Amino acid sequence: MPGTFTVKNFSLLYLIEYAYDVKEGQIEGLPSWASSEKYDVIAKIDEAAAAQEKSLPYEQRSRLAKVRVQGPFAERFGLKLHHETKDLLVLELTIAKGGPKLSEAALQPGEKEVHPLPPGSLMTGITGAEWIMKSNQTPLSILITALSGQPEISGRVLLDRTNLSGQYSFTLEWARENLSAATTAASETPGPSLFTALEDQLGLRLESTKAPVDVLVIDHVEQPSPN
Repeated sequence: MPGTFTVKNFSLLYLIEYAYDVKEGQIEGLPSWASSEKYDVIAKIDEAAAAQEKSLPYEQRSRLAKVRVQGPFAERFGLKLHHETKDLLVLELTIAKGGPKLSEAALQPGEKEVHPLPPGSLMTGITGAEWIMKSNQTPLSILITALSGQPEISGRVLLDRTNLSGQYSFTLEWARENLSAATTAASETPGPSLFTALEDQLGLRLESTKAPVDVLVIDHVEQPSPN
């Protein structure tokens, strides 16, 4: 929410991933408690700054929110870190051989859809043993963020190499790894894997390679005292 940052029962590892827009594989030097201990965090900014933030587009507001919480996190956890560039295994999102299958037209709601997806939004959900992702005119950076949390990605960094800069509408359906056990002999045949679905349905490919990546090296961190 503009002006307020609230998380419940999250680890310091997650907070760092959020604030610095990195994945776990890009963080070095965190103690074990940074993953196991959970915290509630509530941070607020003054009303004038909140009003200014509210007028910004979603992407700018999201980036600004990340930067603003870095200071409070550093103060509360005694966090000191520095950046290094290292070659890591990554996944690059590229355009498949047949070209992208993306539309910039607004997504048309289904006949029985009570709450249509508004422009600029992306949602994910489960239908049986498959996952579905719908976008209504969002940039590929939103897709990258959504894909980064999927188990098939295994925490690897995703890099956009498509050079596609539009606002795209699409529907993506795949059989998610950790739902495969939910299918039975009586159920329908599981759908395609995430990698196959991306290529067949969106005309995009995920290719594994090594690339220089920004890494956060933790120099100092300490558990906060109870409030």
